[in-house]
Amino acid sequence: MRPLPQLAEKLAKKVVPEDFVKVLRCMINKDITTDVNRMKSYLCAAFNYVLRSQNDPRQRYGHTKHFDLKTNPVD
Repeated sequence: MRPLPQLAEKLAKKVVPEDFVKVLRCMINKDITTDVNRMKSYLCAAFNYVLRSQNDPRQRYGHTKHFDLKTNPVD
């Protein structure tokens, strides 16, 4: 069984900040603060990477997958 299957199935452009708040709040309630900070940092970095790469004019058209993100939902 995969954790949070409903979130895993969402398209990146359909993810909203509240989705991550739920996940991080569950971790906080389990008193694993260090892992919460790391998780937020990793998620933020992943979405920032996608935002930068999809808007990079040096990328060949069709070479990279386009997620159609407008903002980083983790920020």
